[in-house]
Amino acid sequence: MLIILIALSSFDIVDQTIPTDGIIMLLLVCGLSNTHPVQEILIAILIYLLIQFLNHHFSWMGSGDIDIYFCLWLALDIPSLLWQTFIACVAALLYLIVAPWPKNSKIPFVPFITIGFCLTHQFQSILLPLIS
Repeated sequence: MLIILIALSSFDIVDQTIPTDGIIMLLLVCGLSNTHPVQEILIAILIYLLIQFLNHHFSWMGSGDIDIYFCLWLALDIPSLLWQTFIACVAALLYLIVAPWPKNSKIPFVPFITIGFCLTHQFQSILLPLIS
């Protein structure tokens, strides 16, 4: 998962696009790691489709970011995703403090998702008990 996330991060940094092939590879890898019951997967698919629909109309974030979060949810639990998202948002805010604000007001968020994934995975024994 980490190698795929790093590759997707590089695409997001350079082009602010995420290749569909990369999303499919991440989906396959995360799907093989899936431990969720079928009912949860069906509910997650409905939530994913609703979020994609709303995002299409309101453009809150890149649709590739939503795809990546759905893929990662298949392999992880909710507390891990919450920590990962928290760390990604803090890292993005720190980036915006240090770097100049982008002219189009868009930042590549996949690198921050990757940072959140790495740190959450590395420190899960410390972080997960804090939220569970």
